[in-house]
Amino acid sequence: MQHVPYKSTQEAETDVTGGRGHAVIVPTAGVGVYLQEPRLRVIGLTANKRATLLPHILTLAESGVPGFVFESWFGLLAPAGTPPPAVEKLNTAVNKVIAIKEAGITRD
Repeated sequence: MQHVPYKSTQEAETDVTGGRGHAVIVPTAGVGVYLQEPRLRVIGLTANKRATLLPHILTLAESGVPGFVFESWFGLLAPAGTPPPAVEKLNTAVNKVIAIKEAGITRD
């Protein structure tokens, strides 16, 4: 396979669905819409464990590709010069979400 640097996940998904590409790695949150798509087959999650909301989808290791683990992260960015009160408000909201996750309430 050859890596093709698409500008968006949607463009890559469209090409794979249309037969113009071989595979695409998409965020777990975005895979749900494709589970019923007959032109695609979910091969496995790139994480080292199954997702709570998609327990029926195997990891790549369980699918026969041991040692392949790729987990991404998301950054929260704001324009330079964002007023400190706005940054503080975002920080407070993010910390509330982190506290929920640390309390064991997961939705991944």
